Amino acid sequence: MGVGACSPQPEGVDDDQIGVLLNYVAGVVLFSLAVKLYSMNVSIHGVVCEAGMSVGYIFGGLCHGSFANRAHNDNCANTYFYPFFVASYDSMIVSSLAWLTFAAPETKAKKWTQNALYLSAALITSGGTMCQFTVDLFPGTKDDCESADGGAVCDRFMMTGEGLFYLAWIATWAVVARSLHVEKLTTFREKFYNFMSAFVLILGPGQIVLVSLLPVIIALLKGRSTEDGMKVSMSLYCDLRTGVTYILAVLASHLFTARVSSVMFKQGESVEKSAVELTRYEKVIDGDDEGEDDEGEDKDGEEVAFGGGEEFDV
Repeated sequence: MGVGACSPQPEGVDDDQIGVLLNYVAGVVLFSLAVKLYSMNVSIHGVVCEAGMSVGYIFGGLCHGSFANRAHNDNCANTYFYPFFVASYDSMIVSSLAWLTFAAPETKAKKWTQNALYLSAALITSGGTMCQFTVDLFPGTKDDCESADGGAVCDRFMMTGEGLFYLAWIATWAVVARSLHVEKLTTFREKFYNFMSAFVLILGPGQIVLVSLLPVIIALLKGRSTEDGMKVSMSLYCDLRTGVTYILAVLASHLFTARVSSVMFKQGESVEKSAVELTRYEKVIDGDDEGEDDEGEDKDGEEVAFGGGEEFDV
């Protein structure tokens, strides 16, 4: 009998098979968004935002499926879990840093969020690397290692970085949403897409933080062990199918995010075209007749015309 939607004894990893499948689906959808934005010549930061998350979820699918064994409550893990999980999180952190560039520069909120992302990357990478060289590695998803309160220290180190990243992830989209709302977006629809890109993350990484952290805090307040709290957390995580609803929320967030990216591109394209038209207009007004004669013709004898086919007669 399984734990909720997970296997009978999940080794510290949510291995809900629907969640595993959704990791790959999310990876494909996000990669498609990255390709679409790239074809539109959107800012490279918007493309990296989607591509980074895509890589993160493809690697995440492997870690929740084929490599689902970490040193969560013992000193054993799958041989490939930590390298791929570190790569997964670091890709998502790169994605978040790319999106954060759209926020107004030199604000305290942006700076603190950026630092939190860097710190989470350092904790995740160093913790995962230490685990790879210190815990006992197994080829499958099960082991017969004895339980240890709190698991391996390196794994707890990495999990601290994961928790910090989830908070910084929400902060990133909130900071950017506020900045774009004030500085860039004008219509109700644009502002709605922008708001929802950040808000739905409460059901994504926000849900993970709540489900993972609250049982441990309650256990410690009651004088019980960290391991007891972590067992309740894993059971609750699987019962609520957090791994499924979390990914659906992230997918929704990135659909809104991609829309915001395309809106900003269209604004930039419109401004650029307007600037070109204005420059041509100013040249005519200033009497810059290089290549133009007194009858409003250019050097090729063609009349100067502006948008909509309307002619501007000097």
